Amino acid sequence: CLMVFGEEIGTQVWTQVNGLFSYLTLSCIVDGKIFCSHGGIPQYYGGPDSRLDILEKTNFPRFEEVQSSNPEAETREYRQFVSDLLWSDPAEPGMILNEHGFGTNPRGPGIKTFGKQAVDTFLSNFSFDYIIRAHQEKSSGLRLSDSGRVITIFSSSDYGGHQNGAGVLLISRGKISMAVKDPSSAPLLTLNQDVPARRSAW
Repeated sequence: CLMVFGEEIGTQVWTQVNGLFSYLTLSCIVDGKIFCSHGGIPQYYGGPDSRLDILEKTNFPRFEEVQSSNPEAETREYRQFVSDLLWSDPAEPGMILNEHGFGTNPRGPGIKTFGKQAVDTFLSNFSFDYIIRAHQEKSSGLRLSDSGRVITIFSSSDYGGHQNGAGVLLISRGKISMAVKDPSSAPLLTLNQDVPARRSAW
């Protein structure tokens, strides 16, 4: 922004664009069976699983900054929920997880990882079949984890000069079709494979 518009206008553009993020959707549900978010799933603390009910609250605050060194007490629950959806990652093998399948994340304080148990509970309790998320650069543009139930899709090729591929998904007629762009090839999408839906009626 500064390079294109100069310091004064560039700062204004940067501020306005970042302010817009507070009005974007945090997650979506496709066909009642696929949960989509940028990072991952909200943490579960035990008991009746009503964690998604928070999205229905009319007083859900809009944050221009999710992480705060000194958050107000009344916004902490919301901030952590938003942080989980935006920045959490699937746990790597060997990571220490709590009794519900969540753990710390090397990205920084308050950011979480989620493992197989967390995925099992979330999908079962809300009758979802898949979790589709982004947030992590993958060499081929996509990655399947947790028995193919968590799909990481990264659609920006050559991100930061890393020569990574890009991936896209098409969800249609009960199937998830995956296409990837090999970073070393011409910029054409190559059909990879179809992942059959677990239920025919969505």
